[in-house]
Amino acid sequence: MAQAAAPAEGYSYVNFTIDAELLRELGERLVGKPYVALAELVKNAYDADAIRCVIQFGPDSIEIADNGNGMSHSEFVGKWMRIGSTHKREERISPQFERPLTGSKGIGRLSAQFLGSQIEVRSVPRTNPSRSMQANVDWQESYQKGSLVEAGAWVKDRAGTKILPHKFQHGTSIRITGLKDRWTSEMFRELAGELWFLQPPRIVAADIDVASRFNIELKGVSESDLEQYESQTKAALGNWIARIRGTVENGRASREAKIRLEFSDGEKHTATYSLPNGALDQARFDVLIFKLSGRQAGGISVEDARKYFKRFGGVHIYDSGFRLPYYGGGEHDWLSLEVAHSHRLIQSQILPEALRPEGGTLQDLPTLARVFGVVRVSTSHESQTADAKTPPSRLLTVQVTRDKLIDNLAYADLEYFVRWAFDFYSYHSTARRTRAAAETISSFVDAIDTRLETVRLQAMALKSKVPAKLVEPLEQALDRFEEAQEKRRIEADAERVLLGALATAGMGSVALQHELAKELISLTEQIKALDAQLVGEEREETKEAVRSLKKWVKTASQTRLMFAPFFHVEDRDRPKRLRVGRTLKRLASNLAPLLRGTEVEIDDIDDNLQLPKGTFAGWNAVFQNIFVNAVNAMLETPQKRIRCRAQSDSKGRVRLIVEDTGVGLDIDSSEELFRPFARKLELSEERQALGFGGMGIGLTIVRMVCRTYGCEIHFI
Repeated sequence: MAQAAAPAEGYSYVNFTIDAELLRELGERLVGKPYVALAELVKNAYDADAIRCVIQFGPDSIEIADNGNGMSHSEFVGKWMRIGSTHKREERISPQFERPLTGSKGIGRLSAQFLGSQIEVRSVPRTNPSRSMQANVDWQESYQKGSLVEAGAWVKDRAGTKILPHKFQHGTSIRITGLKDRWTSEMFRELAGELWFLQPPRIVAADIDVASRFNIELKGVSESDLEQYESQTKAALGNWIARIRGTVENGRASREAKIRLEFSDGEKHTATYSLPNGALDQARFDVLIFKLSGRQAGGISVEDARKYFKRFGGVHIYDSGFRLPYYGGGEHDWLSLEVAHSHRLIQSQILPEALRPEGGTLQDLPTLARVFGVVRVSTSHESQTADAKTPPSRLLTVQVTRDKLIDNLAYADLEYFVRWAFDFYSYHSTARRTRAAAETISSFVDAIDTRLETVRLQAMALKSKVPAKLVEPLEQALDRFEEAQEKRRIEADAERVLLGALATAGMGSVALQHELAKELISLTEQIKALDAQLVGEEREETKEAVRSLKKWVKTASQTRLMFAPFFHVEDRDRPKRLRVGRTLKRLASNLAPLLRGTEVEIDDIDDNLQLPKGTFAGWNAVFQNIFVNAVNAMLETPQKRIRCRAQSDSKGRVRLIVEDTGVGLDIDSSEELFRPFARKLELSEERQALGFGGMGIGLTIVRMVCRTYGCEIHFI
């Protein structure tokens, strides 16, 4: 590269120098922990397409050996010795197995200095074993060089392939000596926490595609240290929320399948059901279901868990110990779990009527990325035990390619056997959530009852201690207290019933919206076909009818948007900080049918202003009630406006103010409107028949949600 021209006469060009201390900064201080440093070297083995990586601890050494791609002398100099090299970021995937690369900053190899004072590297290239090499680095010697450009390693070529341990024919060995730390059981557990997601579950590790195999072996450590390490590597599979086990024995004769469902808190359910064809004789499965949101046990990050189960999850099938590649993993939906989610199905088609409530069964049906399971069958057993007269079309049989099972009656029984169990889980999971909500309400009410009863008993005890002239007023007060308590009990019972009805109505509305969506798609296609077929006078006569139908379809489609927050997991279950302006625009658009032409003005709100952390569905509940109340209050007013604006006070707190041009209310009694069943706005029967008004719990819901999200709501 040409030297830059001098800016003026008298200048001389001086190169930058780099202090050797930067080695310590890049290695030790960026890594920070010994187990992180060791994990970086293991990840290098994964990026090098290794299938095995052995970590061998000695009295004063750690050796990390892998059977990966290895390095030649020139590759070691050009990549390993080049600090901050970006080849991983540029290449993105490994050359042999096309794995996504885990490193990108080019400093992972420098982490070795955090572990010990000397390092020996031996490497044999996979593609050219004759180009073996060895290098030695003394970190203390490198620091003493003063300048980073003078620090380096002693490198030489080696002949042959027997320079690697564990009989590896290619790969890399890194031996670190002069260790700086004494390794504890806790450090081994933390090491596993850095590496667990690289290894597939052991049950399928030997059978999945070679690119996905990666096994880390820990040697030379105590049994207790090894136990700590291995328990953490299994932590992801231990985080299940439900487990289902199923068996079919002598199925051709009995046509019977049995399953046992167990939730992580110990709740258990069993079921026996019939297979539709009676063509499957023997099968069993073990399935784990996970909740990949919220805090995960074992310190596992939700993001890592999701990636792990997307890659290795699903339901795998083994035929006499041989894994059928077509089944398992996030892309093989042989049980139609993803299909059910994409089509918003909420009602099971295979459970009996008793397990199919009106609100639907499949609300808690897991996706493939939340499942890990193994199904075991034996096609040889199926053929050997079959009657001679049984046609092949009824037997469980593997295709010639050994990839998948032939789609016949026995396979249909197998699919039904496993999928029935998932629907059964979803039914009980939904029921558990409903019970939990009801129990929370009941326990709250019962706690109030207990406290009120204590007050009543204490007041009765006072009767023998107060002066005679106060006895009668005290008895009157007690009578009023008991009347009020009885009234409160009646109201509480009514609230319980109403909450149950609302929950059922909510589930039913989702089912209705799903069915409506299918009908709207069908109707739209029919209108297009009708419009295309009509010509001449016939077309003129029906033009208005077609236009009306299109308008109705558009209105119905807009109405469905009001339920949109409940269709998507992202909107329904995942709290986040939402931007006020975008959220209100989206809500106003979704609620257009309820707003009846009234525009929601939000132009004055800062684009960066955020709502407190909450779900989109939660904020939808808040603003839907507020906006609908505003529309109802403006029924008789000529100018209909809803305006949203933000206002800050002297303490830096922000208020979001929603204003309307309605009839207004008495501010002194406005707090009563937040109580259940309280209503001030009187509507005619005609208006109520058109869908205006409600049951008097909208603002109760609004305040409940707001307080849950850490904010308050008032009329001003």
